[in-house]
Amino acid sequence: MLIPRLPDTARTKIANVGWMLGERGIGVLIAFFVMTLVARALGPEGFGAYVYIFSVTMLLSPIAHFGMSEILVRESVARPTDRHAFFGSAMALTSFFAFISVLAGIAIVAVFGGPSGVTPWLMLLACSQLMVIPIETTWAWFKADERMGLVVVPRIIVALGIAMAAIYLVQKGYGLAAFVALRAVEQASIGLAALLVFAWATGALHRLKVSRREIRHLLSAGLPLMISMMATILYMRIDQVMLGQMAPADELGRYGLAVRVSEVALVVPMALGTSFFASIIRAEARGTLPEQSQRLYDAMTLATLLAGVTLAVAAIFLFEPTFGPAFADGLWPTLVLILGLPFYSWGIAREKVLLARRQYWLTPVIALCGAALNIGLNLALIPHFGGIGAAWATVATFLATAIGVAIIVPALRSEARGMLRSLNLWRATQRLHRALT
Repeated sequence: MLIPRLPDTARTKIANVGWMLGERGIGVLIAFFVMTLVARALGPEGFGAYVYIFSVTMLLSPIAHFGMSEILVRESVARPTDRHAFFGSAMALTSFFAFISVLAGIAIVAVFGGPSGVTPWLMLLACSQLMVIPIETTWAWFKADERMGLVVVPRIIVALGIAMAAIYLVQKGYGLAAFVALRAVEQASIGLAALLVFAWATGALHRLKVSRREIRHLLSAGLPLMISMMATILYMRIDQVMLGQMAPADELGRYGLAVRVSEVALVVPMALGTSFFASIIRAEARGTLPEQSQRLYDAMTLATLLAGVTLAVAAIFLFEPTFGPAFADGLWPTLVLILGLPFYSWGIAREKVLLARRQYWLTPVIALCGAALNIGLNLALIPHFGGIGAAWATVATFLATAIGVAIIVPALRSEARGMLRSLNLWRATQRLHRALT
């Protein structure tokens, strides 16, 4: 045979990465299409308000998630017989925190305000999508079993339906409130799909139960992850909230568009991190974590460099024709943000490794330091440079929290070596080829 037969584990890994990249890729393309429609329909000022609303919502989402996705995957691998108890407990726990998050979102807008058009009622509509998070925890069941197809297909179907609805709203000339409502409908549809797939594929819905012991365990394990997620989202979205308070709405609209264009390439590290996570946990149990983590760093570096270069070239030629002259100044922040993608991917990989080692508190400490650095840089740069200053602050934060901290902290120096080793692209390619064959 010209093409050697791959081991079962390698074929499973490739299939799962393929499913996740496929879903994220198609999802990103559809989301990009919808975003283009929304940006053109609302203009820089209206899109700035839209960006502000969902930046605040995203800042609150880690509270609702409470780190459950990663914890449930890990616990499913380690304790498969206890799944009904810890999944039921996780749904109860995240329901409580999701409700708290919704109230917090309304309070933020009521107290601090925002760009023109942003109201507490509109924030309530946007934050209602957080109440779907408890249902979405069921996806972790299939991620642990590495059955990614059951996660992917329903999400793609929902995304296609939302795209068609967005076209209708644009044609009818609807405004900001309609597009905010569309996002809420999208998340509600994903939640319904998650519930139906879980009930059909596992038959476990009626067997879920709430356990006080499991809730205490999930609270203890999830707290550092929630803090880490909150800090990470903080330095990925606080720039847009700060721009909303310190700059005109149209400046925020152009920068918010730049962020969303650059995040198209994040599909790669997010999919790789999700696909590798279960195997990272198993590698830790077998004592082969250093080898598996190096493969993850290699894959992250190669994939994000390829995705980043491709996206940058496309942006140079297509940004203004796609979004219109009103958004043309968003190109430079986009190119700056793309520079930070490899550093961001290293942070994702390191987080998975630390979770496998059960070193829960290192990640939130790093993320909190990154958030503090990012806020400081934004305070210094935004008043003088606007969106381009916020972009450089983000890239500097990604670099500092990835390789900078890994070099400084003794417990992370092995991870720093793995990150730097992956920059030898030829050797990284060879290592991945050997692992697959």
